[in-house]
Amino acid sequence: MPRASASKRDGNVTRQTFLEHHDIIVEKLRLKKEADSALGDAYKAAERDGIDKKELKRAIADGNLSSENNKAFEAGVTAGKAGADLASCPFDPGSEEYQSFSLGWSQGQKAAVEALGGTTRTAANQH
Repeated sequence: MPRASASKRDGNVTRQTFLEHHDIIVEKLRLKKEADSALGDAYKAAERDGIDKKELKRAIADGNLSSENNKAFEAGVTAGKAGADLASCPFDPGSEEYQSFSLGWSQGQKAAVEALGGTTRTAANQH
């Protein structure tokens, strides 16, 4: 699509004003492209960690995880960082809260290993 010329501006809009807005929008489009690329990378990383992309997108579309699931996730992160066994999960296996706890526990384990100078499979793949 050809670029609109500044000569077709409306009313009292100066060429300078037109070009300022042009430059702002071009920069925002560049940032959007960069963010889209980063989002794609985040989905790929989630898939490498065994998360189903469609399930993750569905959870996001459903208004994110419920407050209870967020609490379960945070409890899982804490347990994982502390080195607790996944069997310490207080939720019923298969429940949404159990799944949230499990995801959090995995993140906590990863953080604990990396804090000790270890390398997780995902971290090793990123180097």
